Amino acid sequence: MISKNSIYIKNIYYMLSYAFQDLPSIEKDKLDFESFENIWELFAKILSNGMLNLAKRGLHREYIEVDEEIVGVKGKLNFKDSIKFFTQNNLKTICTIDEYTENILFNQIIKSAGHILFKSSKVKVSKPNLKKALFAFSTVDIIDLKYIEWDRLRFNKLNNHYRLILNICQIIF
Repeated sequence: MISKNSIYIKNIYYMLSYAFQDLPSIEKDKLDFESFENIWELFAKILSNGMLNLAKRGLHREYIEVDEEIVGVKGKLNFKDSIKFFTQNNLKTICTIDEYTENILFNQIIKSAGHILFKSSKVKVSKPNLKKALFAFSTVDIIDLKYIEWDRLRFNKLNNHYRLILNICQIIF
């Protein structure tokens, strides 16, 4: 027998899919056969499925600037910090290098939201899926979501497929 609570939660799912117009019909079909104890289970299922789909597709990567201590010169030489190192009898230079990485803000937000749900006592059934999804994001750092300026996130055609899952992350937060 389907509980009244389960029906309300499914209605929330359909409202989300209508609002975002981005949930594939395969996802809707999968979730039709499941009943959710609470809204957090629904969010955990949507987020873990989205994370696994992103990992399967390949996490979005971008170039970020990283400062490194190296022997010699690579990338852009940071004179000010390098001079400090030389005065300490250190033969290393500080260089700024462009690194192509998946440890970017979008992926950090998604992993952090997944981590919040995984640690929540309200999520029980979806924990194994969340654990698997978090493992797929193992190279990505967890950040504090209270410092995210959600309205400043910018999308383009290379990362537009992140829009729905980031909106779900904002609701979770």
